[in-house]
Amino acid sequence: MKLAVISDIHGNLPALQAVMEDIAQWRPEQVVVNGDVVNRGPLSLACWKLICGQQEWVTLIGNHEQYVLRHRRHANKLDAIQKKFRLLSAWTAKQMGNTVLEFEEALPSYQIEGCTITHASLHGTRDGIYEQLSDDEMLGKIGGAETAVFCTAHTHLPFIKQVRNTLVVNCGSVGQIVDSNPQASYAQLTYQNKQWQAKIQRVAYDRQQTNQDYINSGILEEAGSLLWLIYLEWAFAKSLVIPWRIKYQADVFAGKIDLDESVARHVEAHNLPTQPIKI
Repeated sequence: MKLAVISDIHGNLPALQAVMEDIAQWRPEQVVVNGDVVNRGPLSLACWKLICGQQEWVTLIGNHEQYVLRHRRHANKLDAIQKKFRLLSAWTAKQMGNTVLEFEEALPSYQIEGCTITHASLHGTRDGIYEQLSDDEMLGKIGGAETAVFCTAHTHLPFIKQVRNTLVVNCGSVGQIVDSNPQASYAQLTYQNKQWQAKIQRVAYDRQQTNQDYINSGILEEAGSLLWLIYLEWAFAKSLVIPWRIKYQADVFAGKIDLDESVARHVEAHNLPTQPIKI
């Protein structure tokens, strides 16, 4: 049996289309979409519709589906800082319309032949699993060594690591990779003779079109200053949001610095562009 696991598409339609073509050539019996189809990128609705059109595919929920759904439900309860911080979720929710409600049908996890698949860890959709974790730390996130394969995503950093009796696989990201290789990634898992093997598959796609989608969609102007960091993170395939979060997020929520100012300082400190780049 062949199983493909894709994740973290984040509204990047050209990347999703390229990965789907690659999957069609590989011809797996099962495809699992491991969360975060939407948000961050410019074409969330188109990506969601394309995924939902694959009737045999299994779709799991990620933290970004939860963000957008939460915004729809609780937007009127946000204070001024929260509203500014969540402009991206608001923008995506507006683009998605009532389709947002379909997120409620996505599963939290999926199991097949001793393989457990979930967006981040058993502790939630934001509890990322990183390759550099110790075996004990990793086993604590996957519930011990009771599963043959644990397939995760969320961090946008693909890896395969044997942790005692469990093969831990992070499929990386289709649309927002941050490992310095701008190609999309997904996991190819093969089950044969009661044994699992895994491979991270990289796929080139039309990044110029994705760049144009960012520019044409209005997301760069309308989704708030944090979206600029997300765009640059996509453009350079390296992590920029987490370093900003570590340095500034607490102070932003405490009212010690304005969100836009914190992003401007972060961009300047890292010598990053302030205008869309050429791909």
